[in-house]
Amino acid sequence: MGDKVKRTTTKYKSIYFNENTKKYDIKYNFKEYDPLTQKNKYRAKWIYNLQTLSEAKTELAKLQSGQAVVEDKDITLAGIYNVWKLEAKANGFSVITERNTEQQMNMIYQFIPADTKLKNITGDIYTYLISKCRDKKYSEETLHNINACFRKMMNLAWTKEYISENPLKKVQNKKFKVKKPLEESSPHLITKTEFKALDDYFNNNSFVRLGYDRYIGYRLMINFLYCTGMRIGELLALQFKDIEPVVYKNGSKVEEIIVDEYDPKGFAGFQVQVNKVYLGNGAIDRYPKRIRNETKNKKNRIIPLSTSTSLLYADYQVDCYQRGGKATDRVFPWTQGNALYMVTKACKRVEIKHHNLHDFRHTFISNLLDSGLSLAQVELFSGDEQGTILRRYSHANSQSKIDLVNVLDSLQL
Repeated sequence: MGDKVKRTTTKYKSIYFNENTKKYDIKYNFKEYDPLTQKNKYRAKWIYNLQTLSEAKTELAKLQSGQAVVEDKDITLAGIYNVWKLEAKANGFSVITERNTEQQMNMIYQFIPADTKLKNITGDIYTYLISKCRDKKYSEETLHNINACFRKMMNLAWTKEYISENPLKKVQNKKFKVKKPLEESSPHLITKTEFKALDDYFNNNSFVRLGYDRYIGYRLMINFLYCTGMRIGELLALQFKDIEPVVYKNGSKVEEIIVDEYDPKGFAGFQVQVNKVYLGNGAIDRYPKRIRNETKNKKNRIIPLSTSTSLLYADYQVDCYQRGGKATDRVFPWTQGNALYMVTKACKRVEIKHHNLHDFRHTFISNLLDSGLSLAQVELFSGDEQGTILRRYSHANSQSKIDLVNVLDSLQL
């Protein structure tokens, strides 16, 4: 029978000196919360034979911070969230995506504590999470976001092989209504007065660098955002060749147009092909030709510009080409940070509340829904719904574009 292990304490709690091996051992005490019984289970984890006290302190710190769970496949809910954050940084996810995910995880932690091991999560715990969220009277949109976030974490853990089987694989995915309220008081919406103030600011001021006024481009940018609802990544990926002149009269496309002559019975101006996104590192990712059902972000679409935005673009294009520009150049050759800085600066100068770049998209969709356009038309131009619905409403034709331009013209006048 082996000798009895003799350990002496050190000045560091949970770290012991093993008199038999002359090395250091760690005893880490922790508790697991069972959401179904709503009781704590107390556990202890040992790590043996660490050569130095410094090494023992490092390993203890890993256990306390949750980092070690990744290594021993005993990953917790907080542990997989840490893995997701690394993935988000590596793939250049937006600050908004990171912030929203953090908020959703904090809501999940109310009912499934951060130190819950993923291998202990079952389909019943998933059902428990959703039911407790309903008890909190969260909105359907919030429930949708929490559900998507939780499933995202579990799918990542299964993909990374931190768990041998995804417990949600056979659990029905909950469906929630995610349409956002469109009240005029929504902090996301840019009023017609606010947009006019921003447009006037860029029109009546100048910022000259390298011989030309940069505010002309930023004025065009906010008009594009306001009248197309494009995501900023899509807007920054636009090339001049993506914007083509077109006119519709009585539902028929006419090739020859004069941009500065507007016929209220049709549309004379430009239309934008949205088919790629700017990644932020100088690269442009082209959307797949086939619309993907599993994401709202990668959808090719064609959006007509309003009359006033078409006139602004026509002048801007001529100016850029005169300075040596070409069809493959980006229309807005700056970063998302540059664009946000200019909009933030303009909001302060005209003394309106701060609006971020995505608020223009919220406003675009809200304005179209309030205008009386059909849901099929709104979805067609926003690209913000599943491919099956797009196919169902594929009969939307050039008359939809005329209707859209008439609405946008009324909003800009």
